Amino acid sequence: MSLKDVLDSDLKTALKQGDKKRLSVIRMAKSAVLYAEKERCHELDDEEVIDIISREVKKRRDDKAEYERLGRNDIAEDLAYEIDIL
Repeated sequence: MSLKDVLDSDLKTALKQGDKKRLSVIRMAKSAVLYAEKERCHELDDEEVIDIISREVKKRRDDKAEYERLGRNDIAEDLAYEIDIL
């Protein structure tokens, strides 16, 4: 089972459970993967998908640190949740 299949499966599970935050994060990850596929003009393998998701996690870690520095802990907590899901 490829990572893209795992994302699809997790998306369906989140839909069935009504978990809107999880659903949003999974959709974002799928969107980033699809964008990269269109940009590179080929279907991504698992290694490339891991690179994309790692990049998304790094963005969120950087943003989380910045929001914590600014005292916006509510947004930092949301980003921490997104990091956990990814």
